[in-house]
Amino acid sequence: MPNVREEYQHQVRVAENLSQILLRECDMRTERVGLDTSALQDLLGDRKSGLEELEYELTRQLLRTQSIDFEDEAWLALSAITERSLAVNKPGYAQWRQT
Repeated sequence: MPNVREEYQHQVRVAENLSQILLRECDMRTERVGLDTSALQDLLGDRKSGLEELEYELTRQLLRTQSIDFEDEAWLALSAITERSLAVNKPGYAQWRQT
């Protein structure tokens, strides 16, 4: 950043990083929301609700469940959702389970 005064270089780097995150979000949002919705619909057996309602229902069920199997299935679904979110916000961190 030779054309940016030294006292503004950090702000410019932050702005660049945010811009890259927003671009990735725009590029990946539709696919990511579709995959996240599908994962929660499969887990909860609900093909009608949208993502926000499914997230609420999952939270409600996790707070009430006594089923280890349901918790394990929820963990797998939430891990996949988190990996997709990380691919947008922190590329490279999405492979956390592979290390």
